[in-house]
Amino acid sequence: MPQNIQKIFKNLKNIEPRAGLEKRVLKAISAGSVRKLKQKLLLIRAGIAVSAGFLVYTSAVFGRYFFQSNFWNLGKLAFSDTGVVMIHWKDFLFSLLESLPVAAVVALLAPVFLMMMLSSLYFKFSGNRSKFYQV
Repeated sequence: MPQNIQKIFKNLKNIEPRAGLEKRVLKAISAGSVRKLKQKLLLIRAGIAVSAGFLVYTSAVFGRYFFQSNFWNLGKLAFSDTGVVMIHWKDFLFSLLESLPVAAVVALLAPVFLMMMLSSLYFKFSGNRSKFYQV
């Protein structure tokens, strides 16, 4: 049996791959990379759209609560009675911070933060796009 295997390998010609095989393999790898990149960019665009919708929703719900809070009334006091505010500035700042609707501020800023993060990723990956189209 081992002699038959040796005879088979002696009779084989030295097989070389086709001339354009390397180029086709690299093109297929590049196409796969482009497809993955397009999928990432599509998911990022969808995330930006969802966070923009969430921003509109939170602006409608929490924006009203934020603008109707006592925070703005105390803020107006700084412009109307500036002298009194300057004398008692520490108490004024503490009162201003106490009346700040933190939940509404966080709810309004969370989608903005998410949109900024996703935009950063989008620009990072869209900059790599030209690298894949060169092959």
